[in-house]
Amino acid sequence: MAHKKTRNEQYAGGFPSGMEAFKTLTDPRNGRSKRHYFGEVLFIALAAMTCGLEGFDDFERFAKLKEGWLRKHLKLPNGTPSDDTFRRIFTLLDPKGFVECFIAHVTTLRPELAGELIAIDGKTVRHSFKDGDPDNSIHLISAWAS
Repeated sequence: MAHKKTRNEQYAGGFPSGMEAFKTLTDPRNGRSKRHYFGEVLFIALAAMTCGLEGFDDFERFAKLKEGWLRKHLKLPNGTPSDDTFRRIFTLLDPKGFVECFIAHVTTLRPELAGELIAIDGKTVRHSFKDGDPDNSIHLISAWAS
């Protein structure tokens, strides 16, 4: 008899193609209230941040506005995530682990840039800290190479 996946197991993955570097991250959510794939939530947040958006409300609006495009790449079995879903995941997410995965992800996108001069700009995702400690915030880094 096949093992039936729990909600935790079912929605823990869901990483779309191109997001392999993030598969080492552990889904920080617990309980049975998961409605969205962890990988899909990260994909939407990264796409929104790439478009210059900064907060969880912005991520939700982006997902709703771009739902048609997102569905070409994602399953979205329960529609698009709410701002609360983004907030819950990013406040629980290990910031150092996320940065390591992000660096690995960027490196796979442009390996030929090793050793090149790269201009970097950084932003902090609003309200991404947990327990009132801003040192635990998620920071977005934009990099440009010529």
